[in-house]
Amino acid sequence: MNEIVAKINQEIKESIKQIDTDLISDTWHTFGELYKHRSILYIKLCKELSLKKDFLVFKTKKHDDESIMEGYFILGIKLPDNSYISYHMNNEDWDLCEFAQEIEKSPIKGKHTSNDTLSNLLKI
Repeated sequence: MNEIVAKINQEIKESIKQIDTDLISDTWHTFGELYKHRSILYIKLCKELSLKKDFLVFKTKKHDDESIMEGYFILGIKLPDNSYISYHMNNEDWDLCEFAQEIEKSPIKGKHTSNDTLSNLLKI
C-alpha cells in the first residue's frame, strides 16, 4: 500500500467516531452506496440459490461462538462442496431475506478471509 493510502486509512481509523464513512466517495459513488449495492446483489443471489436443492441459504444473528455484531446479521450460503459464503448484513435488510432459513447460530467455524469468500463465489 502506498504511503498516501496508508495515511488516509490511518486518518479515517483515528476519526471513525467523528465522520460517517458511508459518505466517503471515489467521486462516482460513496462507500454507503457501494455497500448497499453489494447487499442487494448478494440478497438477490441468495434468493436465487435458495431455490436450488444443493444450496442452503441461512440467516442468523449469532456467530458460531454465539457472539453477535450489533446492528448486523449473517446471511450465508452453504455450497454443495460444504464451503461457505457469508456477509454481515445491516439489520434493516432482515425482512428482505424472508427466503433464507433462520437458524440459531452460524454453522461457519472460525474466521474466513475476503479471498476465501471470493474463491467460493467463483465456484457458483
